[in-house]
Amino acid sequence: MDGVISQITHILFVVCAAILGVALLTAFFAPSLIRWIARYTPQDRLTLLELYAILPLAGGIFAGTMAALPTLSHALNIAVDHCHDSTACWWREAPHAVPPGQMLVMGLIAMSAVWAMLTAFRQWQRAHRLSSQLALGSCGAVGQNIKLIDSRRIIAFSTGLLKPFAVISTGLARRLTADQLAIVCLHEQLHTENRDNWHKWLFNVLSMFHWMGVRRSLLSEYALSLELRVDEQVARQVDNRIAVAETIVAVQRLTQGDQQSAACCYFAGSSTERRVLHLLNSKISSSLPRHLLATFIFCGIAAASSSALLFHDVFDALII
Repeated sequence: MDGVISQITHILFVVCAAILGVALLTAFFAPSLIRWIARYTPQDRLTLLELYAILPLAGGIFAGTMAALPTLSHALNIAVDHCHDSTACWWREAPHAVPPGQMLVMGLIAMSAVWAMLTAFRQWQRAHRLSSQLALGSCGAVGQNIKLIDSRRIIAFSTGLLKPFAVISTGLARRLTADQLAIVCLHEQLHTENRDNWHKWLFNVLSMFHWMGVRRSLLSEYALSLELRVDEQVARQVDNRIAVAETIVAVQRLTQGDQQSAACCYFAGSSTERRVLHLLNSKISSSLPRHLLATFIFCGIAAASSSALLFHDVFDALII
């Protein structure tokens, strides 16, 4: 029984340490990634950011499992040994002890996961509570899934995870032209149709094992990419990219000097300058070649799968 527990804890530690190792690698490459994805369309940016967000968790689990497979082979008396036979080692022999340091690493990973889940649950509760309060305080509607609230502040944002809707204040509606108001309403309506709040919440959960600074950068870039995608959708529907850019600038000017309005008007947030430049330069983005992404993922999986024994022996030698 002790041997089984030792095997299980060793495998768990290998997976946890692999997650930390992949997180460290992704932290190193994150700035380059953010600069690189700027050349692609907003939808491609979102895809790449989502893959990068889950990389420490998925990549760590995969790499840790590959490194632990020879341990299972040995325990099950399968022919593939894992470095108890020095002639079959890529590295020096290494026993499977479970020192306190390994338990500490597993504890840190477990606490990070629990903290991320609790944070996500609190965000879910807060979004639900806000949606209920705004639904009760609505004084009308200005479009599909768009509620009007009576406030002099500049307010425009979407809320709700499972049943999203948008909110616009009477103060904003009165200070925009009819065309500008239509653009703002269409923008927020598309956010609800795309379920962007749900995607943003899920992205926050999936990126929980990134280092804090990297995670903040990824979340900021993801929020911007969501705005860029909706800006492009609005521009295609109204067939006027300049009008959309002018509306963004107009709403931004209305929120200047008002901290509370700026916090409640997501339409004017997320790097206004970059959004306007993106709209004015329609040729700034290119599509990501799908075959390139598929080839990269396939080669990574194939290389990791064929190197299980090497990963395991080297990993054991480094941690002992």
